[in-house]
Amino acid sequence: MVCSGEALAILPLKQRSTMYKTEGVDAIATITEVRSQTSELIDQVQGSKRGIMIQRNNDPQAVLISWDLYKKIKDRVDLQNL
Repeated sequence: MVCSGEALAILPLKQRSTMYKTEGVDAIATITEVRSQTSELIDQVQGSKRGIMIQRNNDPQAVLISWDLYKKIKDRVDLQNL
């Protein structure tokens, strides 16, 4: 995926082999990629209705989403009861 200026190492889902469902995300990033490209990844999720899955040792660990999307989810779902 490309984000203003420099091409990111983050690959769209179709370019990575995944052994688990990745519904609702646009891309997958490793912990190392998150450390080195945090600003670019944040820029990438701004205005997106999907997120970036973050992996550690090829296992999904978290999803990076925009603040606006988080607020919309929080308004619809009581996160305390999950």
